Amino acid sequence: MSGILSIRIYWKRILRLTADTVEVEFMYGLRSLNYKTILGRRSKATQYGRCTVLVPNDKRLRKMVIKEGFIVDDFYRNWLTTIPDLDA
Repeated sequence: MSGILSIRIYWKRILRLTADTVEVEFMYGLRSLNYKTILGRRSKATQYGRCTVLVPNDKRLRKMVIKEGFIVDDFYRNWLTTIPDLDA
């Protein structure tokens, strides 16, 4: 049973950049954040590895965590460098 759950979790983690939003789909649903509402990004180390946290400019919005388990390309890496680094 846990093997089936692990496969479901693996296949359900999708990162998508659209024209105006970044979306993360995972087992529990879809989270999206409009580019205009992103204040910056932070790097965070967890017990499961590193992740990027997108911090919104409105405290009422939730932060978006992008774990390192996603397969990313150069387009994503270039987009991420355009987001201000709040750790710097």
